[in-house]
Amino acid sequence: PPAPASCPGWPFDAAEARRRQAVGPNSNVLSIELAPGVRMELVRIPEGQFILGDENGSRDERPVRRVEIPRSFWMGRVEVTNEQFAVFDPAHDSRLEHGEFLQFDERERGYPLNAPSQPVVRVSWIEAMAFCEWLSARTGRKLTLPTEAEWEYACRAGTSTPLGYGALDADFSPFANVSDAT
Repeated sequence: PPAPASCPGWPFDAAEARRRQAVGPNSNVLSIELAPGVRMELVRIPEGQFILGDENGSRDERPVRRVEIPRSFWMGRVEVTNEQFAVFDPAHDSRLEHGEFLQFDERERGYPLNAPSQPVVRVSWIEAMAFCEWLSARTGRKLTLPTEAEWEYACRAGTSTPLGYGALDADFSPFANVSDAT
C-alpha cells in the first residue's frame, strides 16, 4: 500500500484556524453590495496545506494526497440566498421541495424554497458561473466557484475528521438540524 500522506502542521484546532485567518492583508471579511439593502459577505480563507481524500472512502476520494492552497481566497460566509441571486436573475424560481404525502394545499405538496433568506436552489453549474461572472463585472474582482480542494480546505477548517465537527458518530446537533425541529 502507498505510504500515508503527511502534512506538517495539519490538522490544527479552532484557535489556530482563527490565528491563521487573522494574519494577512486588511480585513478578513469582504462585504459586497449587490443592490440597496442586499449584501453578500465573503470571508478570507488563508493559504495552507492539508490532506485531501480518504483511503476508506469512495473511489473518487483516493488516493489520499497532500494538497497546497498557494494563496488565500475569498469564499461566501453562507450560501447565496434567493434574495441575492434575484438581483442577478429576478425570474429564478427555487420552487418547492416535494413532500411525500397527500397533496391538498401548498404546504402538503412540499416545502416552499423561495423565501428571500433561504439558499437559492435548482441552479445549474452554468447559471452559478454566470452569477460569478456577473458579480466579477460588478465588483472588478475575479470571483468564481471554489475548486474541490478549496471547498474541502475551507470546510475542514483545520480538522482531519470525516466531518468538520468530528467523527461520523459525533453529536451534530450544535451544527446542523437534519432530523426534525428538536
